[in-house]
Formats: sequence, structure tokens, C-alpha cells
Amino acid sequence: MQHSFKERHNTTRLGTKNCTECRRRKVSCVFDDQRRCRQCLTHSLLCESQQVPPSEQSSHDKDRIIQELNQFVTQVESRMVEMQESIRVLTSQLDKCNVAGSTDKSPHQQEVHIPENSQLQIPKETLANERSQTPMSELELIPGDIIPNSQTLEKILDYSDQLLQSLMLWPFAIIHNNQEDRGIFCNRDKIFDALKSRDIGLASKCLIWTSLLLSQLPKDFKDAETGLPLCPEKFIDRILTQVSILYLADCTPTCSINSIEALVLQYELFVAIGRPSRAWKCIRAGIENALLLGLHLRPSLLWDALWIRDRQMSLIIGLPYGTLNMDVQTTELDTPRKIGLLSGFISDRDRLRQKTPFSIMTSIVDGMRELKIMVPDEWAEADLNSAFSPIEHAIMRLYKHTLNKMIHLPYSQFAGYDKQFEYTRVEVLESAEGALDAHGDIRSLQEKPLRCDLYDFLAFNAALVLFVDLVAKETPRTIEEEAHIWTVITKFVSRLRKTGEVLENAAEQAADVLEDLYAAYKGRYRGQPCKVTTIPYFGRLTISRDSTKATATIELESSVYTFRVPDETGKELIDDWTEIDSSGTYGWREKPTRSYSQTMREMLFGNDWKKHKKTCGKGPSAQAAGSSTRGSGSPPKGLDQPIPDPFTRLDKGKYLHNRPEKDVYRLLIDCYRLRVKDMYTLEGEVMEDGLSEFKEFIAKMSTRKGLLPSWWTPEKQTECEEFGMGSSEQDLKTATDKAGIIQHYGDPQFPMQLRMLGETVYGKAPGGGDGPAMRKMLASMEAGGMDGMATTMLDASRFR
Repeated sequence: MQHSFKERHNTTRLGTKNCTECRRRKVSCVFDDQRRCRQCLTHSLLCESQQVPPSEQSSHDKDRIIQELNQFVTQVESRMVEMQESIRVLTSQLDKCNVAGSTDKSPHQQEVHIPENSQLQIPKETLANERSQTPMSELELIPGDIIPNSQTLEKILDYSDQLLQSLMLWPFAIIHNNQEDRGIFCNRDKIFDALKSRDIGLASKCLIWTSLLLSQLPKDFKDAETGLPLCPEKFIDRILTQVSILYLADCTPTCSINSIEALVLQYELFVAIGRPSRAWKCIRAGIENALLLGLHLRPSLLWDALWIRDRQMSLIIGLPYGTLNMDVQTTELDTPRKIGLLSGFISDRDRLRQKTPFSIMTSIVDGMRELKIMVPDEWAEADLNSAFSPIEHAIMRLYKHTLNKMIHLPYSQFAGYDKQFEYTRVEVLESAEGALDAHGDIRSLQEKPLRCDLYDFLAFNAALVLFVDLVAKETPRTIEEEAHIWTVITKFVSRLRKTGEVLENAAEQAADVLEDLYAAYKGRYRGQPCKVTTIPYFGRLTISRDSTKATATIELESSVYTFRVPDETGKELIDDWTEIDSSGTYGWREKPTRSYSQTMREMLFGNDWKKHKKTCGKGPSAQAAGSSTRGSGSPPKGLDQPIPDPFTRLDKGKYLHNRPEKDVYRLLIDCYRLRVKDMYTLEGEVMEDGLSEFKEFIAKMSTRKGLLPSWWTPEKQTECEEFGMGSSEQDLKTATDKAGIIQHYGDPQFPMQLRMLGETVYGKAPGGGDGPAMRKMLASMEAGGMDGMATTMLDASRFR
């Protein structure tokens, strides 16, 4: 019998008449004008009858589940409120400590006198501390001399006028749509108004912007009032300390938009002055607050700025990024977004190493191919995008070449024993030289030298890679080629010297290292008997000389020739480029490796490679990486007979062999249709008559010996043409794109296979590219030719 709760108000139900929970607890079930009994109300439980007709069981269960979920949500919300309150209390306590440590008192910190006979006996320090708990009190505590005096500030703004519109990192600092807003604080009045405002985030942003301008001042910049050197480093350190206090006051429970923008500018500052770890931490803090504000859920240029920076800096310092992949939506950010996306894929590969999925490798190959099209080395005047200036294009070229170098470095070490990897060495050297050329353009396009240690470091890293290749006997060069490389490096050293003369940065240290390397290589080194230099995020360089001989030994230990994630993160992630512990080690130690005393000949290009492979063992990287194209074959659908190792077949020119006839027809037609779409998108070429152009495509393919299967005849070509004109799926009258190919065949790597087949026919990719090099790398992964990468270490020794 069903007992309605409404009918049982103000009654005590015992035994079987109790609700389910009271029955379990063996207590009386009492209702007081409620739909739930007292016990269930006390314990926040659902009150339900023991007797429910079977016909109502299903709907009743649904209502019960919904009610339980609502209760759970209520409890979570209450807990979150409690957590926010706890955070506020902790922040207030920290603020009290900061105020207590200050020797200078603001006017509002006057002692409060309370009569001794007053009933309100409140400790004096309590009232002062209560005032310090509010955000406004933090603004009032900003020292008046935290920024330079008014006259000096005017002088700084005059000197930094070009910086307001041409910061080196500007392509990645787009926060506002309005071009005028990008100057932020372009005059003295705006700076003082921001510091006097009631907005903590605005004040923080103003202070960081001022610090960014201070970081770009030359060594001889003087105070306008005293005529003494300004010492901008002291101002920057004080400002950063004050901004940290303001951030704590504004981050409960989340920062304002202005505070997040201040974190973005802080990233710019730390990148400029060579503190990558702190830059990375700023971006992570910005991402956490942006997620709480929901910026990732709607179009936001501020979120774009955070997303791009997170991936770039995470790759450079060797840590996993903290944001998900996202589609490009803003036209002016297409190229920076592509750089960020590709940086993330390389980070995934470096982190996963032996377990890298094949899909990530093909995404890297595809992404770099597209980036090379988007950022050519030579920009025609008509091709310049109005959203970017020439210096910004040079910056993107630097990033492009750096990414390409990082892609191929782990594989270039195999060139000494396997000539199919020679292309990776060529890619590395071309990208290293391209990075130095881009750095030269960045510096030459500046009216005044701007400080950005990151760009100098990326170019310095490229110069070291060129030097390592020069000292390798097994990679002979002509005298002209060697002279050209030394000329490129020498020009770079000259730029570093010129920058170091004006700005206070690490450029002079980098120039010293390269000059010492050159002197040791030429047998003219006269420095310290044993000079050890630790190069951040690269390795350790040792130059030693024997006083009895005129020769010097160069030994370079590095992890960039493996997957370059630092194995001792704590030692690498320091605040400044020059403070890395010199005792740090480099290279992966998961399996036994030989000692650091090996020469480059033994390690990279020597005859002992087979012995080294036996020592290290054969890693599972290739098997794990190539699993997606093995087993059941590629593609999983769309063809009558999938095949294994498609990139190996492409590399051998046997891609169309040993397939059913209809599959060959499908591949030829879709290869042509995708090529038509790519040519229109990338080069603007339109092919009007599908059938006639397809016949030309087949005619070109016929000239490539062995590319078509042995059974191919003019009659089979006619069948193929009829198949394409009558098929609804492979329709020669319409083109197709990458998304359509993936949807039809169910394989994200299949468009790349068809594109590489087309490159074999036409001899090039739409828009240019390096199809053969990428094809060989993917084929090597399928064949298991990448074993040992995760355990290899570089040791360079050179005797002259």
C-alpha cells in the first residue's frame, strides 16, 4: 500500500511504515509539515518510502537521482565558498606580514588611541592590520619612489617611443583589437593616473609596463635630475616585489582581466631579461585565472596570447604545456597559432619519447609543412600581411627555423651510419643558418637595439649547432663552404658585441663562448687551462689546453641531440640564464651509455655504432610509433584492402603496387582531387576541366618509372576515368580537402599519404616543401630505424 508523505504529516511511523533511511537506522520516522522526515533533514538525506509500486519505480529512481545530484551540487558550492574564505584569510595574514616588515608608515597607519577605560579593548595592531586587508590599502602602500621621478620618466618615454609600437614580441602580445590600445601607457599622465586608480590590476599592469621600458634602457642612461646612472635593475626588482603583493590582493578568488594582462606583460619582461622559468610561471598563473573567468570558452585575444606563450616557453624549457589544442579562429593570429600548435606537438614527442604515437609525428610533419608555406624566407612586398611588420615576420622566421631544427636534431645523429638520415642533418644545418639570418634581420630592422635574451639565445643555440658540424671530420666541407659558415658565425658574434656595448644582457658572454670555440678550433686558444661553461638548456662546454702543446681539446656535452627535455628539471629551471648549477648532467640515463670521454667520431659518425646499439639495446620507439600504420593497415576504411607501412611503400615507389584495381582507381582520383584543392588554396591555381587535367596527371605519373602497377594499360586508364566520372564518392568533377579525406577513409594520416604521392608525380608540394625528407623520416619510423634515440648523448671532442 502506498503511503503518501503529505497524508502522514505530524505522525510517527514505526516498523515497515518508516522511510527507508529511518528503517535502516532503526529510529522513529517523524514528519513535521515537511516532505522529508526529521532524520533525513538533519543528515541531508533523501527521504523515501519503502513501498513503491513497480509501475512508478523507474520515474521515482530518476527523481531520486536528480535530487541527490542537486544536494551534492549544493554541498560542493558550500565547500567552495568555505575555500574562498580560507584563501582570503590566508592572503590577509600574508599581507599583514608584508606590512609589518615595512619600516615606512603611510599616513593611514597612524596609531589609534583608545582610552584605557573604554569598554572597546581592541589591540592597536589589530586595527592597522584590518586596514591592510583591503585591496585599497595595498594600493595606498605603493611607495612613491617605486618608479623614477617625473623628469626621468619623461626621458624614458621619449627614448622608448619606438618600443610602444614595435616590441620584439609583438606578434605574440596582441591583447586589444584597437591599435591605439596597444601602446597601453604611452605618456607620463597615463602612468600616474593608473597608479592612483582604485584598480589593482591596472596599477600592476602599469608598473610592469614601466619595468619593460626600463629593461630596454642603455647602460649609459642617466637620471634626469641627478645626472647619475639610473640603475634600472634596482627599479625593476622593487617593482616586481610590489606587483607580487598586488597580485596576492587581487587573486581571491580570481584575478581581474587587467591583472591577467599584467601577467602577460610580466612574461614579456622576464623573456627580455633572461628569466625563462619566471616567465613560464607567469603564463601558468595567467592561464589558471583565465580558466576561472571562462576566457577559453569565447573568442578572446587575451586567451590567445596566453595559449601561444604557454606552448612556446614550455617547449624551450622542456616542460609539458598546460592548454588543450584549439582551432585557429583569428586570421591575424594564424601564423602565431600554428607556431604554438607545432610547439605543443614537439613537446609531446619530447615528453613521450619512445611511446610517441605515429599520429603526433605526422602532425609534426604536416604542421611544419604548413608553417614553411605560411612563413617563407623571402617575403615579397605584396605578400606582407598588414597585421605584421617586417620585424615581426623576421621573428616568426626565427621561430620557424628553431622548431624545424628541434624536430630533426634527434634524428641527425644517425646520418653517420645510415645515409638515409643525411637529409635530417641537412635540415638541421639549413635551419640553423636560417635562424642566424632571421636574427640578423631582427637586429638590422631596429632603430635602437632592443633587449631580448630569448632571441639572442635561440640564435646562439643555432650557432653552436653549426660549429658542432664544422668540427666533425666525417662531414667534410669545401674550403668555400667552411669559410661561409664561419662568416655567418662571425657576423653573429659581431651583432652580439654591438648589442652588449649598448644593453646590459648576456650577449657578450655568448660572444666570448663562440670566440673561444673558434680560437680552439684554429689552435690559437690561450685562455684558461680548463674553461668550463654551462649553456642553459643546451649543455656544458669544456675547453682545455696543454701548456706543453699548441693544441686545445673541445668537449661539448648536450641533450639537444636526443629529446631535449632536461632530465634534472630542478637544476635547469632557475630564474636567470647564467645561474645554472655547473654540476648538472645532460642526456638520458635510462639505459647504460658510454662515458663522456667519447669523441664526436665515436658517438655520432664512428664505426662503433653497432656496438653502441648492442650496449643500449633496441628501444621500442619505432614499434610504438608506427603501430597506427601497421597491424590492420591503413586506411581503416574506404579501400577494399588496407596496407601496412604506407610511407615505406611511398619511399620505395611501390605505393600503388599489390593493391586491388578499384583501390588504385580510388587512390589516383582522390590524390588528384586533393591536389586540385591544395593548389587552389596555396597557389591560387584553378583547374577547370577535371577530366582533362586528370588525364595530364596520369600522363605525368606514367613517366615516373615503376610508380604505376605492372598491370596498368590504356584500357585500365579508361576504366579509371569512367570510374571517376560515375562515382559519387570519388567524383572527378569536384575537388576535396583534407577534412573530407579523413572523414571518408577514417585515417588522419591518409591526406599526407596522398599528398606525398602527388609530390612524387609533380616533383614538388603545393607551395613548396620538403616532402622527400619527411617521407624518409616517417618510413624510418615504420621500419624501426629510430631505435636508441632516447639514450644517446652527445660528446664533442676536437684536437688540433
